Amino acid sequence: MRSRHSWRHRWGLSLAPVLGPTLVRVLGATQKWEAEGLEALEAARRAGRSVILAFWHEGILLATYRFRGQNIAVMTSRNYDGEIIARIIAPLGYHPVRGSSSAGAARATRQILERLGAGQDVGFAIDGPRGPRRQVKGGAVFAAQRSGAPLFPFTVAVRHRRRLRSWDQFQIPRPFSTARVLMAPPIWVGLGGDTERARGCRELQEALDRLEQKAEAWRLAGL
Repeated sequence: MRSRHSWRHRWGLSLAPVLGPTLVRVLGATQKWEAEGLEALEAARRAGRSVILAFWHEGILLATYRFRGQNIAVMTSRNYDGEIIARIIAPLGYHPVRGSSSAGAARATRQILERLGAGQDVGFAIDGPRGPRRQVKGGAVFAAQRSGAPLFPFTVAVRHRRRLRSWDQFQIPRPFSTARVLMAPPIWVGLGGDTERARGCRELQEALDRLEQKAEAWRLAGL
């Protein structure tokens, strides 16, 4: 049993950087893309400011396609699933930083802060790696507080999709559907310690909840 498990893992790791990016590119390229609320992000980038992109784990596939090739560092967990994700996103122009709330957090946080300080953008699937689904964890807010970088909450809605029976209800778009990026205004986290971090987490949660409500209304209106 143990050797068969290891064999499957080895095959998964070897195939991920080949099949994974191809799947992301194919599904992403067949979507009709729309966007709303990206003006503040574009202005921050023109000003040379590094930013923190925050989104739910379920939207990784289309988010990976939409922001590919933009030199973004992404926190991924140190478990097997995180290794698979890291091997898929690296060929698409991302820079995986390995760590999570349960393992390697301190080292990964230092790397994230170093990258933000060097002017690189960072992305967080903020309810990962294992949930609870759509509940903000504090890593992105802590990084925003320590670095001074703004948080940009966003979601990617898709008109026609399938959801997996996983903890995050992972979203897979159907080919030739319509995808829409919805982004909220930036959230700034001050140097007020735990109280300020709690405020930042609350605002981030509320912003993402509003985006999901807006995304679902848009999706249903087009069906």
